[in-house]
Amino acid sequence: MLSCTTFSVLSLVMLGVMGVVFFRSWYYSKAVIPVYLIGVITMLFVHNGISVYSYVTMTSVFPEALAPYFFGIDVTEFAGIGLWMYTIWK
Repeated sequence: MLSCTTFSVLSLVMLGVMGVVFFRSWYYSKAVIPVYLIGVITMLFVHNGISVYSYVTMTSVFPEALAPYFFGIDVTEFAGIGLWMYTIWK
């Protein structure tokens, strides 16, 4: 579960950086689209925060057989956020 927690924390960091970028974009342009993207980032941030909390506090409740599935979900989400961040910087 440590690897799941690590990928969720890294996703939180990337989402925080993207939130700052979109907030600055909204602040200087007053466009509507960055506001919606900030909302999406906020929902993903809350989701990853709950994931980290559950991995840290309720590890004993999860059966070890589910660990590869949780890891796959976290890596896939991390990759998707990473690709989204890559397109922002391009």
